[in-house]
Amino acid sequence: ALKANNTRLRSALTEAQVVNQDTENVMAEAHANVTRENVTLTELRRTTDRNNNLAQRIARNFLAQIVAAKNRGAAAMEEAEQEAMLAESVQQSDCDGVWDKRNPKILGELETCKTVKDDLAAANAQIASLSSLASAGGVR
Repeated sequence: ALKANNTRLRSALTEAQVVNQDTENVMAEAHANVTRENVTLTELRRTTDRNNNLAQRIARNFLAQIVAAKNRGAAAMEEAEQEAMLAESVQQSDCDGVWDKRNPKILGELETCKTVKDDLAAANAQIASLSSLASAGGVR
């Protein structure tokens, strides 16, 4: 009976060792799976952090563009308001002065034309005067 008991205990021990080995294999595989999942999780966290940083940079860039556009719009609006106030306050007689301030190059060209016109008028006056003298001299 001891021999049978010993054989049965050896068989149970061998079976327990097989089960223990299987359990160790399952545990090793589970540990490997957990390690792989941790690596994947770490990489996902890094990717998320990079994407968050990129999104923040993009948001800051667009915000800066919006602020710049608002500033340009405000400056344009202020200039338009000043022009409107100037237009409302200017008398018809002041329009020439406003035009002169905004168009100095053209005004300079017109001054040249005015000089030519004045010179032509003076020459015509001289011709009339000389004609009148010649007529008066021929009548005598």
